[in-house]
Amino acid sequence: MIRSKQKPKRVHKGHWFILLFLFWGVLIFLFSSQSYEEQSIIPFLQQHIDIAWARRVFPDIHITYMDTVYSPWHDPYRFIEFLFRKSAHLFMYASLAVIAFAMVYKFSRRLWLSALLPIVIAAAVAAADEWNQSLSSERTSSIYDVLIDVTGASLGIVVCLIVTVILSAMKSSRNSL
Repeated sequence: MIRSKQKPKRVHKGHWFILLFLFWGVLIFLFSSQSYEEQSIIPFLQQHIDIAWARRVFPDIHITYMDTVYSPWHDPYRFIEFLFRKSAHLFMYASLAVIAFAMVYKFSRRLWLSALLPIVIAAAVAAADEWNQSLSSERTSSIYDVLIDVTGASLGIVVCLIVTVILSAMKSSRNSL
């Protein structure tokens, strides 16, 4: 009996993007399923940042978000945590959109679809994430967080488009030589 040597099946490169996208989505839901106390960085800040230093470093500004005023002069630790949390929203959804952009572009090669679909997907994930938080008595959900998430996704897509244009220009200039 002669056995033919078959090449082991390899995972298509586009499938890695799907797995990474799913992993990132699960990570978002894991973070949103944690209680506020589990996510709070205030104890860490209190141990490592002097309150007087924090008041000197930050300007006297006030940010009102969902009927709460955050001020570095009133409570620097809550102010820093607020900035950290909202920055985390931007980062997580910018990353999700970049992964989705790569995934869609790998399969479609259509730039407009690769730019638009990830923002729609990110908005759907953000809405589902906020709905998930609304089920917990320990968390609050907000349409404002969805807007921050979509803003993060949009920023991620802008970066993807800029990189795509630059890479395309570099490829064109190499081909013209």
